[in-house]
Amino acid sequence: MATIKLLRTERRRMTILGNVLERGHSLEIPAEVGLNYISDSSVKVTFSEKDRKDLMQIEPKLVLRLCRGLGDITTHEEMCRLLLPAKAKAKKPLLKGKKSSLEE
Repeated sequence: MATIKLLRTERRRMTILGNVLERGHSLEIPAEVGLNYISDSSVKVTFSEKDRKDLMQIEPKLVLRLCRGLGDITTHEEMCRLLLPAKAKAKKPLLKGKKSSLEE
């Protein structure tokens, strides 16, 4: 589920899927619905890694139409790379150096 939040604009409230969204509050909505609001400057839509499966199942024609305002996006992978947070890279453990036999 994507999260949508009303930004500080002239709008004080709006209705999404029968739910009233007011300033200072957020609303959980399906990822596909969130894509419809991605180009709306009065709201901020946030996707999480949990939305990847839903985003990958959207029809390719719909991806092209919805993402025109986001730049040159033509594939599901490009859309996910742009909309989803970057995956955290695993940190490699630091190796302690061996004590030299010369040191005493």
